[in-house]
Amino acid sequence: MAEIFDIKKQAGTMAFWIGAFENTDDFFKYIQPWYCVFDDSYYNPEYNFKEADFDIERSKLFREENKNRTVEACFLDIFDEHFNRFKYDFGINFDEDFQLVGSCSALTIDTKELFGEWGELLSVLPSDKLPFPCNCFFAYPSSIYIGEVTEVKSDKMLMRFLGNFKENIFSTDIMANL
Repeated sequence: MAEIFDIKKQAGTMAFWIGAFENTDDFFKYIQPWYCVFDDSYYNPEYNFKEADFDIERSKLFREENKNRTVEACFLDIFDEHFNRFKYDFGINFDEDFQLVGSCSALTIDTKELFGEWGELLSVLPSDKLPFPCNCFFAYPSSIYIGEVTEVKSDKMLMRFLGNFKENIFSTDIMANL
């Protein structure tokens, strides 16, 4: 299987993204994997597509402007029975079991308000204020993001790579499981 190299393991570092979504439910749909189901009894429109619709939905992912990206062939290979919009947009592949995600009900620049139950993240970022009002975050411990894509936006969302930050809260536990 092909590999995608825009995210690398590195203990003590966390790759961090923030976003502003018109509806935070759309954020969670953006970062979740979508699967092809071959048995209609497993069909749930919140998490998967029927076989007849899967290729149509997956083809929307592979946009013309990305056809020359080096990761494009890799994604065609690994997204044969599932796909993930966030992974595709930023050119990364990772294990969803280790991601840290969250949202708040209103747009804010206050990290304490955004992180909510993830208060440990307050010590990771260099400031208690975010660069733009956002309502969601995605963090991946024990990793650095080295990709070229720093922002993805549409009329209903904005997702921006904030940076790679030093941390020693989550990385120790994560690296032990990799």
